[in-house]
Amino acid sequence: MLWINIGPDGEEHPSPMESGDRCLTRDGDERTYEEQWAFQREAGEDVVTGTWVLGVGALGLAGLSVERRLQKAWARRPYEARTRHSWSVRTRRLRGRV
Repeated sequence: MLWINIGPDGEEHPSPMESGDRCLTRDGDERTYEEQWAFQREAGEDVVTGTWVLGVGALGLAGLSVERRLQKAWARRPYEARTRHSWSVRTRRLRGRV
């Protein structure tokens, strides 16, 4: 957002805003330091919320991909699909009994 920092003396200041300063937005609106701080904080919260939503969506897609691959693997080995034991566990159990 483009803004012009106007100090308490009414002059334009290129430095960061401080308490008591005002700024002009592109729309010609004027905001105090506190209003501008609240506006930027709200915009930052939107970014954080969007990042969380994107992350959860990506994890969901990854989970679905893993589940689909596991289902295909279990379909190739019907015995293991029923017992849900890995091949190595079944092999070790059989070796121990022989």
